Order: sequence, then structure tokens, then C-alpha cells
Amino acid sequence: MKRFLGVLFALVLVFSLAAIGFPSPVLAQPSAVWVDDDFTPATPGWGTTRFDNIQDGIDAVASPGTVHVAAGYYAENIFLKYGVQVLGAGATGTTIDGSTARGGLPAYHVVVGANNATLNGFTVTGGNANGTWNNGKGGGMYNDNCSSLMVANCTFYNNSAWDDGGGMYNHNSSPTVTNCTFSSNSAGWGGGMYNGESSPTVTNCTFLSNSAVNGAGGMYNHHYSSVTVTNCTFSNNSATWGGGMQNHYHSSVTVTNCIFSGNSATWGGGINNDESSTTVTNCTFYGNSATAGGRAISGSTFTVTNCILWDNGNEIANGVVVTYSDIQGGYSGVGNIDANPLFVNPAAGNYHLQTSSPCIDAGTNVGAPNKDIEGNPRPIDGDGDGTAITDMGAYEEYAPPQLSSPSVQPTSGTPSTNFYYYVSYYDSAGHSPYVRRVYIDGTFYTMSLHSGIASNGTYRYGPKNLSVGSHDYYFYFEDSKGGTARLPTSGSYSGPGVSEANNPPNVVSNPSPVNHAAGVPIDADLNWTGGDPDAGDTVTYYVYFGTSVPPPLISYDQSATTYDPGTLNNNTTYYWKIVARDNHWATTQGPTWDFTTVDAGALPGDANGDGVVNIFDITYLEMIVAGLEAETPGADANEDGEVNIFDITYLEMIVAGLV
Repeated sequence: MKRFLGVLFALVLVFSLAAIGFPSPVLAQPSAVWVDDDFTPATPGWGTTRFDNIQDGIDAVASPGTVHVAAGYYAENIFLKYGVQVLGAGATGTTIDGSTARGGLPAYHVVVGANNATLNGFTVTGGNANGTWNNGKGGGMYNDNCSSLMVANCTFYNNSAWDDGGGMYNHNSSPTVTNCTFSSNSAGWGGGMYNGESSPTVTNCTFLSNSAVNGAGGMYNHHYSSVTVTNCTFSNNSATWGGGMQNHYHSSVTVTNCIFSGNSATWGGGINNDESSTTVTNCTFYGNSATAGGRAISGSTFTVTNCILWDNGNEIANGVVVTYSDIQGGYSGVGNIDANPLFVNPAAGNYHLQTSSPCIDAGTNVGAPNKDIEGNPRPIDGDGDGTAITDMGAYEEYAPPQLSSPSVQPTSGTPSTNFYYYVSYYDSAGHSPYVRRVYIDGTFYTMSLHSGIASNGTYRYGPKNLSVGSHDYYFYFEDSKGGTARLPTSGSYSGPGVSEANNPPNVVSNPSPVNHAAGVPIDADLNWTGGDPDAGDTVTYYVYFGTSVPPPLISYDQSATTYDPGTLNNNTTYYWKIVARDNHWATTQGPTWDFTTVDAGALPGDANGDGVVNIFDITYLEMIVAGLEAETPGADANEDGEVNIFDITYLEMIVAGLV
């Protein structure tokens, strides 16, 4: 009964607290959730950490937190959240399609940004901001008062806005946009991107085939915006003002290492500037058009340096400060030229400079970036005059990679021989080889780094067995930026020669000193008989010699069948062995021989104790008898127990061979 009353009291207390508004316990939000369009309610974690649409994942995750989105198709529009990363599996396989997200109609904004949020790895498509006021802006992405927003590796495709920013709209925002593509978007202003009172940093992005009724098919910078654009490409965009870009009303824009090609407008095919300050450095303008003026640029308050403007003339409209640039039709300014820039293949969009381009080393280093659009270092001494000066245009011409020291080892052999191919690679810009091939008899094989580093090392292929006969080879490498090297520059190297099975060299024989010899003079040489059973083969020898077993290697690759070990020690046992190797790298091991040198005290007549009896001992013995040198064990030449003048006479007879 007491227990029942206790439980009843607890229940009454809980309901009473709830009635007066006391909060119920709240489960902590997870720091990471996963989204997959294949997840179902049967998926473990469903509704807490596993979801089938992105917005549910964003709503459920904590801040800071991460939403991991699997590759798939997500028909929705999403609102980012403070401190949350939304990470897709890559723009090619992860799509957010807002074309039916608004009750079967297109979303006004497919993505809405937030402070300190991240969007990475998606294709954003199907947005149509065709409403009024804010709903007429930012069909793909709408960012208003967003700071520290990161957008990377995304594609904004086929979005539209009645007013501003078909692909992306930024107002009073400072997003960092990296490695993104804006393609086939449209708007009244800023088909690809609109920036108003904003300070975005846009790097390594592509603006392709976007359009605007009024200003800026690619990017519109408006009303006190401060915009930095680096390493970007604007191609085939169209508008009335500024096909690629328009900067308007007290904006400050810095454009570096960018390409503007095939853009069209009435004024300023590439860039139009109006009541703004724009600095353009190391950019390339090609094939842009403008019906009223300024195929490349139009407007005032431009500073253009180290650029190439080559759009069939009429490049610039209005007063623009241009220096160290190549302008078709000419333009006054320090360092300006009017000469065909000699692009590698402009029709295919390759605006690298040919090695003979007049734009190489023709710019100025002052204010130039330290890298080009591809990340190659600037400046490089492209014309080889000993002074490195920045090139004009978006690309810095660099020396192509170099190949040297080609070889195949061994140079001849049999079908069972393992052949190895070697070549040294060097790239002055530090690029690793993207293609690294040796062509053997017309078939290519990929080589691997053998020593050194990828941009400055030796590459090897092998082992490779070849058939009997003659063979040829050459090397071809290509770096990650398209620079190529071939060795030889034409034709092929001959080799290796491959013949029928090879016989190894003969086992060495006839050692001198003979095996186990004793009393060997300390100035003895080593001699042996070698050779090879195959006619035409050459043999070299490896000599192992010393007082230990096995003896150490002291000479190698010698062709002679004799070796002088120098002066040896008396009464010492030495061990030696000879290994023979032929020109096919076949080897034969010889036996280990030994001999013992003479005991200096036991050799009558060896007055000087060097283990040998010769004319030098006569002189030394005369000095002993005269009292000029101390008596030695070998001084008693006639072995009568005394050292005197008679020993000198006897020693002379020994040296003369009479006794």
C-alpha cells in the first residue's frame, strides 16, 4: 500500500510540474548526421542520425555539426544553419533540384545561406526566383547578411532570377567561393553571381554561358562591394553591359590571373566598369565582342597591368590606364606592345604561350602575383636571358620537363635476362610527371620513380624479358601542366641485344700461390686462370682477399687475371677467392684458397727480414758486419752459428744462384 501511494505521488508530481510549464528533458542533438535518398524508416538511426532528405538532417544536427550527404538526387530546397557543414559526395553525383520544391513549382531559392555555414560538393539546379522583392533574387543560392560562409566544389546550373543573381545572390555578405562552376544561369543583373554591398572572395571558379538582360552575364558587383576574383574563367557569357563582368556604383574589384573569352555585350564584352575602381592584373582577354565599344573592357577607373587583350581590335572603350600589356591595335602606356601573343591553341581554349611568344618576360614584376592561374610560380626566366620577368597574360610560360641519362641494363643478354630501363626526369617548375613511359619495340610501359623526388629523380621500368634479336626504345614524359619531353627527340635507341642462352664464365683455376702453400714471399702476387666458354663474351673478376673467412671484397670489375695485394705480413695465413662475371651478368663463384707467408726468422740470408733473399740483403749484411746495424735472425747465411765476413761471401753465392 505504501509503495502504491509512492508511485501515485510521483505521477501527480510529474503532471503538476508539466501543468505549471516545467520543461521536459531534451535529448542532445548529434554532432553528425547522414543523409541518403535510399534511406528508409527501416534504416537504423532513422529520424535521429539517418535521413532521406537534406533539410531534415540540417534541422537535426547540432551546431557546430556536419551533415554528410551521399551521392543521389534530392528534390528539395534547403536552409543552411549557423555552424553546420553540409558536405556532398561531389557535384557530379550529388544534386539538389529545386524545380518542384515549392508545391510542385520551382523554389525561389534552392539554397539559403547562413553565418559560419559550409556547402561543399553539390550541383544546385532548378531554382527560379520569379517572385517579388527578395523572392526575385538568388534562384540558385540566396545569401543575405551572411558572414564566414564557405561554398566550395559546387556547380550552380540552370537557375534563374527575375531580378538579381540567377546562380548566387550575395547581399551584405562575405562568402568564400572556391572551385565552383556557374553555368547556364540567367537574371536581370548578374546571371552567374550578384554581389551587392558584399565582399566575396572568388577563387578557381568558372562562369560559363550565363546571361543577364541588363548587366553582367557572369558576375555583377554593385553598390560599395569589395570583390576579389582570382584564377577564374569567364566564357561565353552575355549581357547588355559587361558580358563577363560588370562593376557598378562605388565598388572596388580586384581581378587577377583570370581568362575572359567569348563573352558578348553591347558595352564591354569582357568587363564593363561604371563608377567603380577595378584592378586587372595578368588576365587574358580573347574573342570577346561588344557592339558599341570595348570588346575587352569599357568604362573608366581601370588599372590594367600584364594583360593580353586580343579580341580583333577595339579592345578598350573610354579612358583606361594600361601598362605592360599586349593590346591588339595598340594602346598608349608604359611597356605596352601590339603583337600576336601566339597562344598555343586559342580555338580549343588553350591560352598558354608558345615558347616564341612576345609576351614572355614582357610584363613587370611590380604588383604581379607570385603564381599563375595554374599555380605555376611567377616570375620564371622564360626567354633565358638570365632575368626572370613576369609574362603577360594568365599563364606563366615555364620550361618544359627535361629527360637525361637514358640507359638499359644490362646492354645484352638472353631471353631469361631481366632488363631494366632508366631515365632521369627534371621539371624546373616542380611538376610531377603525369605520363611517364618507355616505349619498347613500339609498346609503351609505365615507369616508376626509382630514386630522388617525383619532379627531379630517376625513373625505372623492369624487369623485362625480351626475345632473341635486336630491340629499340625511347622515353616520353608529360607533366601535369601539359609540358612534354621525349628522349631521343626523334627515333629510338638501339638495344639491348638478346642472343641464345648464355653459358656462365669458367670456374677460375690454377691459383698462384697454390692452395695451402707455405713459406710464400710477402711480396707475392695473386694469379689465376679464368675465361668463358662462349666466344665473344668478356669476363671481369671480383677479388676477395684477407685474413678472415670469408675474405672481404677488395677489387671488382677488373679484367686482369692477376692482383697485387701489396706487402704482406710474415708468418700469416691469407684467404682468397675469385668470382667471374660475363657481359651478360652471369657469375661463377670460385673456391676459397689459402696460403701462409714465410717466417722471417727462419730464412737464412734474409738479413733485412723482409721474407725475401735478394741483393738488398747483401748490403744490409755488410752493414751488420761493420757494426752499423743490429744482427738479425737471417744474417747467419752459412748457418755456422756466427755472423761474419764469410756470411757475406756465402750470401753473394746464394743471390748468384751458386748454392
